[in-house]
Amino acid sequence: MNKLILIRGLPGSGKSTFAQSLCVKDPTALLVEAEQFIAQPFHFSKLQDTHNDCLAAAKIHLDKGYNVVMGELTKLENNCVFNEMS
Repeated sequence: MNKLILIRGLPGSGKSTFAQSLCVKDPTALLVEAEQFIAQPFHFSKLQDTHNDCLAAAKIHLDKGYNVVMGELTKLENNCVFNEMS
């Protein structure tokens, strides 16, 4: 069964480094972070689109049987990611 691993923490606490290390240890794991979906130049009005794109990518990878490691998704503060991905 594939896994969704959510990494949360304070800024500068090593979330991305830890997430990357998980992906190195597990070749079936893919790292999905909101930063990968931010359009440049960044505008705050596009933040919701960024989060939606990130969640959609995670769901696609999970559906294909990959493990997914997610970090830096501030939307987790406001909504339950599990409801959105089901």
